Amino acid sequence: MVGPQKRSGFSQGIMDISSTKKEALGTLRVLHDGRKFRYAYAGATALNAGKLGLAAAIPTNLTNVAVTNAQAIGDYNVELTISAAAGNAMPAGALQGGFLVVNDSTGEGYQYPIESNSEITSTSTTVNITLGEPIKVALVASTSEVTLCHCPWGGSGVVESGTEENAPAGVAPCAVTANYYYWAQTGGIATVLNGESHSYKGTMLCPHSTEGAVGITSNYSSGTSIAFTPVGYVYGCAMVSGEYRPIMLTID
Repeated sequence: MVGPQKRSGFSQGIMDISSTKKEALGTLRVLHDGRKFRYAYAGATALNAGKLGLAAAIPTNLTNVAVTNAQAIGDYNVELTISAAAGNAMPAGALQGGFLVVNDSTGEGYQYPIESNSEITSTSTTVNITLGEPIKVALVASTSEVTLCHCPWGGSGVVESGTEENAPAGVAPCAVTANYYYWAQTGGIATVLNGESHSYKGTMLCPHSTEGAVGITSNYSSGTSIAFTPVGYVYGCAMVSGEYRPIMLTID
């Protein structure tokens, strides 16, 4: 996963949360002990310390959307007409670090980094996007279709889920209020909820069907709607179901 990286001058502490955005979403922060964190936005439900969060899915009203106006080569601003959709609210700037993907018709195959976006509410029918790079192939109004892809730590926010098939975003190091910004741990030794007991150290772990927990892939049935993206491995001591034990995170 990619994102901006800073070495110093951070505006928010690792154990702090904020109602306002103080860093670029997805910023990678590496501590002296080797632990890695990404700057993230919590979704509409509060996050718990020691639980794994998953990236939000891309809302359907932001996929395969025809551009409203013709966009010339060199343009940095794109306006889209979208359908209003309850539950898909995003604050201004939530798409920062993501991409505008031209998925069909003229200009298809190109993607452009997103620098900012206007606020998207459940009743919004228009969204304005500012790109980090200029349009390379002109887009045709009402014909060129695009998808707005947020970074794993943005969009409508990181969630704890036992069913959503999406990328792991990291473990909350402290309790996080809904719709607040925080640092999600993505690498190094982390204390995480165990979804099952397992004694073999070094075993690969992935999101578990228990919300916010991790477990091993061999215990999933084919009918379980869970992403099998690895998040780390058993480290140091056996896993105990329902307890918080150290694991080695390898998301970053």
